[in-house]
Amino acid sequence: MNDIDERIKKLMEAQVSCEMHMETTVVPTLKKAGFNVIHEKGSHCCRVYFGKRQNHEEFGPYDGISISAAADVNRDPDGPKTIEGLLLLNDELLSGDSMQYWSSTTEIIQGVAHFRDLTTA
Repeated sequence: MNDIDERIKKLMEAQVSCEMHMETTVVPTLKKAGFNVIHEKGSHCCRVYFGKRQNHEEFGPYDGISISAAADVNRDPDGPKTIEGLLLLNDELLSGDSMQYWSSTTEIIQGVAHFRDLTTA
């Protein structure tokens, strides 16, 4: 196997690992915490909707957050170590400036709850 084939194989494995992590860990944890989660089977992403628009002083208006499992194939050979969140407005991703990074399910719940609670305050 040449270097390109090996790299493609690692990327494919990382993608599957991210999809499984999202489906078996992240989504169930968010749902158990009572969040409104939309997830398509086989995706490494999900969306959490807050139901009310809020205006964040730094990021501007938002009404949800897109969450994705991410793996750096060179750094994370055993699967995703980072969960990324990017704020949404009207189902569109906002600027990368609003990117959030979490490394545990506890951090995910706290981070998502922070943005949700801002919308209901």
